[in-house]
Amino acid sequence: MMVGGAGGGTEEPDWSLDQAMEQIQQLVNSLAALQNTVQQQNVIIHQLQNQGTPAVNGTAPRGPKMASPPIYDGSMASCEAFINACRLYITAKPQEFPSVPIKITWVLVRNLGHSIWNLQRWTQ
Repeated sequence: MMVGGAGGGTEEPDWSLDQAMEQIQQLVNSLAALQNTVQQQNVIIHQLQNQGTPAVNGTAPRGPKMASPPIYDGSMASCEAFINACRLYITAKPQEFPSVPIKITWVLVRNLGHSIWNLQRWTQ
């Protein structure tokens, strides 16, 4: 039996059923190989996602190097910049701020410079 001619009706087909089955088998094999590759890549992706950030010399990751925000000077003009600098620093170094109370304490300490300066000025 012959399969698939270009024209239809009475013309001789371009290929046989055996050739069509061989081509289908090659496509199935190719598909199986691609599925195997995808499965292997998914395993690698899963391993990398579970691996986390590698520690350097056995230490925990510290986040990017950046200067701490300056001590707040108490002026309204620098208030928003101080708050944004604190937010940026805390966001960039989450391992240093594991809880909200630690974040609040850290910001208050950055603000105490202004309070101590005022206290010294008032007591003179």
